[in-house]
Amino acid sequence: MFHKLHTWTVLKQMMMTTDTIVYRPEDFSGVGAEIFVVVMVISWVLTYFFNPAVLESNPLKDRVGYNNICVGWDTAPARWIAAPIYSSVIVAECRFMQLCIWRAALTPSMTNFQKWTMRIGLYLNSFAWFASIGIFSIDAMESPFGHTLSFVQLVVFRYFAFLLSLVESDPATHPPGSWVFTFLYGVSSIAFGICAMIQMTTYDPETKTRGPVPVYVMMFLDYGFFVFMSTTVHFRPKGALVRADYKLATQAEFEMVQGQEVDPFSGSQMRHRTGQQEPALTTNGYTKAVATSTVTMGCCGGGSPSIE
Repeated sequence: MFHKLHTWTVLKQMMMTTDTIVYRPEDFSGVGAEIFVVVMVISWVLTYFFNPAVLESNPLKDRVGYNNICVGWDTAPARWIAAPIYSSVIVAECRFMQLCIWRAALTPSMTNFQKWTMRIGLYLNSFAWFASIGIFSIDAMESPFGHTLSFVQLVVFRYFAFLLSLVESDPATHPPGSWVFTFLYGVSSIAFGICAMIQMTTYDPETKTRGPVPVYVMMFLDYGFFVFMSTTVHFRPKGALVRADYKLATQAEFEMVQGQEVDPFSGSQMRHRTGQQEPALTTNGYTKAVATSTVTMGCCGGGSPSIE
């Protein structure tokens, strides 16, 4: 069971003593989704036992007619535990995006259109996850609108980032049913964003009258996001893996590399492995090798030749 979890795969990589590790960037996005689910479960358990009153009445329930899943971590003590754990979700997503950039730089077949599409997608994904911290920094009891907006933008921008990952990738790497999934995901995400904002802006706090969107529609769209979030990793394009060779380097080499201009999308400082040994750098009379990265194809979907 555990060996199927993305988190377990990444933890095993962290514990490896080898000087070569092959990364599957999508594993880190999967880690983020898994931690998200875990922190949600922990939050609801804490809220149920230590602050059950909030489940009976809260500003979000007043506006949409039911307890949004996020209500579980909106109040103490759940929020005290959930917020720091949630930050690891953002870290995992950042690692996913970093590896995507490396993969793009190491893939000469990518066109400028594909690289720019990927860049826009990663920008949207970055903004969405960092802005989502408003879920915890904006108190739902004081500003339901701002709190909800932090979550809505995550839903919408995360979808567009996923859509662009399909647009910029080779159709041969698309899992079966990926475009059908993307269409349903998009309809659900955009509809949820629109309906949630309608309910937030049309609610009358004096009469406690909710907006025009039926409760069952909001619930379907809201809970649907979490279903799509937990399954997107299975419908992402099966792109190349990234192989990293770790070797010791000197401080002088570090400073030399830091002083270089590197365009992560032109690949000017990143090479494909061609069978020749990477040249070593000599500093202060002795030689140290510098870490290199390569792209390994075909490990996800099979059938593609390896770049070795």
